[in-house]
Amino acid sequence: MRNYLFLFILLLSLACEDTVSNSNNSTDPPTDKPKVEAPKEPEDKRPIVYLQGLYASTSATSKGVYNLFDKKESSYWQSSRGTGPDEGIMLYFLNKTELTGIEIEGVDAAGLATLKQVTVYGNGAPVAAAGMGERMDLEDAFWSIYIRVVRTDKDKTEEQKDGKKFVSITRFPDQYAVAIKTIRLFGKDGEELRIEPPEKIDARITASSTLAPNTAYDVSQLFDARKELAWVEGADGTGVGERITFTSNRSLSINGIKVWNGYQRSENHFEANAKVKDFELQVKDGFTKKYTLRNTQAPQKIDLGNRISSRSFDLEIKDIYKGHSYQDLGISELLFFDDEKPIVFNNTAAKNIVDLRTQSKNTVLAPILNQRIYNENELDDIYTNQSIILRDDGTFVLYANEYSPPDDSIETIADGNWEILEADNKKAKIKIFGKYLNFSELELYYKGKSKGDVARIFKDELTITAQKITGKKLMDEVYIK
Repeated sequence: MRNYLFLFILLLSLACEDTVSNSNNSTDPPTDKPKVEAPKEPEDKRPIVYLQGLYASTSATSKGVYNLFDKKESSYWQSSRGTGPDEGIMLYFLNKTELTGIEIEGVDAAGLATLKQVTVYGNGAPVAAAGMGERMDLEDAFWSIYIRVVRTDKDKTEEQKDGKKFVSITRFPDQYAVAIKTIRLFGKDGEELRIEPPEKIDARITASSTLAPNTAYDVSQLFDARKELAWVEGADGTGVGERITFTSNRSLSINGIKVWNGYQRSENHFEANAKVKDFELQVKDGFTKKYTLRNTQAPQKIDLGNRISSRSFDLEIKDIYKGHSYQDLGISELLFFDDEKPIVFNNTAAKNIVDLRTQSKNTVLAPILNQRIYNENELDDIYTNQSIILRDDGTFVLYANEYSPPDDSIETIADGNWEILEADNKKAKIKIFGKYLNFSELELYYKGKSKGDVARIFKDELTITAQKITGKKLMDEVYIK
């Protein structure tokens, strides 16, 4: 009995000690500690400017132009390896936007060239030039801004003499690229603007037919923001009955669509080819409605009248406006809307395009694909420069400038598409075709002193050897080495 009594007293004593110890200042955390909320990001009160399109002339994998506006500190746009000067970024505004300035910030990292000079083009004409981090004054209203890389710290120049002509040849090294981290735009009150690009949705886009060569007219070009590139149908006849099918990776809700009708590379391209008059939207659940477009180059926003919610729908051509020269029908660009929010499709389908890099392998074209070739020439007090890039996506750009003292200057640009006619390890012949623009005429046009078409259709045949590129019409000799 005494043993039981002793055990009872011992247990009671231990219980009392535990109660006392828990009543003192314990280091154990309280069980009812309040939750700490994560700090909220400060509200962005900058005025919003919506873009209806944007593109980069070249981009490295996973470093596309959308990186500039994804609000991530580590993101930036980067060109593909071996490309730099004469590449750039285009911004198209949803509404005409008054700008007072622009600043551009580059990226300092291994394998990237430092940008020494960029030129800014507003509404297609040069309006400013500066180095990185320098604010450029604009003081105008714009529909578009293009930022062109002109010069870097890695450009390599060699000089040679050809008869009486002195030639400087500049190339950009294969192992480098260029990058832009930030584009800052400033509005009419000098306040920095918040740039919002269209929402990009992965989708499969297919067409019932495409005109050859596919590199020039592929259906994916409906959402690339380049008005100068278009989908063109390739069926016999007028294009009536041709169809484009859109299948997104998630359900999509839209109530508007903007169309850049016809082939809008130039006024001549637009008039020469057929355009859409009537089209029908068809949704898998049975919704079908017909809409009518005007015969104009101006973009046309269509109120669908119904909110369409689906993952897949078709656009079928029901009637057309005839072209003056060709039956082929084109559409340059599409933009969908969820109320006021622009939406574009990122085509995830495998493009049915010719692989120019494969075709160029083991030919004289291989070493110059995606490479800017730039020459400066001096002959009899006339100074000229010319550059050309042949990209493996089937596009090209050519800049040229002629200056004779004291102040006569002619600056031109040509861009468009190219295709191989023949090629081997000694010589190649290619066809280039597209739009040719004289900047002095463009300046007069924007001042209201010229009513003509400042952009002209052209085509040329280039002969390429290991030493130089020679054109028949548009392009003079450009030395490769």
